[in-house]
Amino acid sequence: MNKYAKKSLLFVLLLGTVLFIMGCNQVSKSSSGSATAPDLAKAADFSIKTVDNNDIKLSVLTAERKPVVLYFFATWCDECRQNLDNLNEVYPNYENDVILVFVDIDPKENEQKILAFQKEYPGVAKGNFAKSDAAILSDYKVRFPSTKTGIDKQGNIIFQNVGVLSQTQWVDLLDDLKNS
Repeated sequence: MNKYAKKSLLFVLLLGTVLFIMGCNQVSKSSSGSATAPDLAKAADFSIKTVDNNDIKLSVLTAERKPVVLYFFATWCDECRQNLDNLNEVYPNYENDVILVFVDIDPKENEQKILAFQKEYPGVAKGNFAKSDAAILSDYKVRFPSTKTGIDKQGNIIFQNVGVLSQTQWVDLLDDLKNS
């Protein structure tokens, strides 16, 4: 590899690292302090079958005035495990108020692997875990595991984040969704 090629490769790797780190810390906040997306973008409707063989459709949930956390994960993702450790502690207080939908981003992971992962987190056991779905990943512009989107009762995106949320941040998000 010549000197120019090495410098180009180093630049691309450095740029990718910087963009990844910036993306891991993206959270939009409104002036009221609640997490929001600009102009309350409408969430793309989706249908997905869970690993428990249930059908989930976003428009049905929002028609029933149920807010949703759409969480994109992979079983090998350390940040996802940290997030689920924190969410596992606080979600039981919200399980009747906010629906969790977990979509695997790794198309190579099968139902058994996802079910085993789900069982590691009994506090979110009522969450809906599903295999990877390319259309949903595309619609929500998911590039990294540990991407989460908060969708209010009207079907608007009020929160988007990549990275780890503390228990306090999860409580803030779930409260915002519950009261949306």
